[in-house]
Amino acid sequence: MTALPLCKLAADLRRLVDSAKHRLWVASPYIGSWNAVRKVLGSEWQKVDVRLMTDKNSGILAQDTIERFAAHRPVRSLKGLHAKLYVVDDAVLLTSANLTQTAFTKRYEAGLVLTGSQAIELISFYEDLWTVAEEVDVKSFVFTKPRNGSVDESGNDKLPTLFALPPAPGPPPKGAGAFADYPYFLDIYRQFANVYESCGGRERPNQALYLETDKFLNFLFHDDVDRPSYEYKNKPYRRLSDNERKREVKKYRERYRFAGLQGDHLETSERFKKLLSPSRIVQLTPEDIKEVADNLNCFGVHPLAKSRFLKFKDNSVSRIQSAWFDLLHGSDEVKLRMNNCKSALFGFGKSAIQELLGYYDPDKYPLRNSNVNSGLRFLGYDIND
Repeated sequence: MTALPLCKLAADLRRLVDSAKHRLWVASPYIGSWNAVRKVLGSEWQKVDVRLMTDKNSGILAQDTIERFAAHRPVRSLKGLHAKLYVVDDAVLLTSANLTQTAFTKRYEAGLVLTGSQAIELISFYEDLWTVAEEVDVKSFVFTKPRNGSVDESGNDKLPTLFALPPAPGPPPKGAGAFADYPYFLDIYRQFANVYESCGGRERPNQALYLETDKFLNFLFHDDVDRPSYEYKNKPYRRLSDNERKREVKKYRERYRFAGLQGDHLETSERFKKLLSPSRIVQLTPEDIKEVADNLNCFGVHPLAKSRFLKFKDNSVSRIQSAWFDLLHGSDEVKLRMNNCKSALFGFGKSAIQELLGYYDPDKYPLRNSNVNSGLRFLGYDIND
């Protein structure tokens, strides 16, 4: 039996995605089953910023693939979408091929990889479509077949197989996926911070808004007499309307003020900014590293975790310097830097990484730990740990 030629379009896209450092954005009205899609996209994309835009009414939608993308960021639907775009970093594959097995194995499709000014225009076009597209809960999709059923373009059984797909990829890169939802989390937190500010203004205008909102979420978890968000450590989010959410924020902000607004994060943030600046971080001593660890909330709650991080023999001073420098000052997309840090340092986990980012650059990144996730779920935001 003669071996089929490898699909050049699929192979070119696979090579492009395998080299991704910052993002993979896909627009495709048809989405095929994961068994084929993973051969086209490989596994490297799982550590970068991911977006999937489709048409929930297209009729060709595979649940297993949609769920893979939704784990990184909620999928968006645009009625009437017909464009097929694959944005990888600053390049764009403009093609006739849907993200399906049929497109890459049974059809004569064409595609062109664009860079430079032409790619910039298409990336801007994608962002415009993304803005008007509807964020869709996976639960609201009507999928073509059950979760593990093979899904592809209709009528493909009448077409001969012309090309082979690239081989299946190996496992995802080490550490990839640990921060899969981080871009989504940032979007949600910005929404929450906007609601918070609209429901009474600022309590501490001398510091970053995200430091103030974190103290409010801590109040809901630890200090309010009812501790309303505590039970949401292990519960799904409340389904609240926008008006209901605002009423809850106003209610608990009044209770927060009455309780006295104890403490803030400003001193810790200012200390971290000095200690971990680009010029200073390369001179960190063991005492400096311990000071940072002592001021992270997650290590205060879990002292054994702090001890493991500080005492693990492979967590040398130079290794910590390098990992923290890349996390705070590297040029790669933030999710990738976070994954790299988690992989490099034993015991320095998700909460520690997200708190370190939040303290160092609170204008851009919120602190994130179980208190924050629980508070957001209590206030009606669909957030996972």
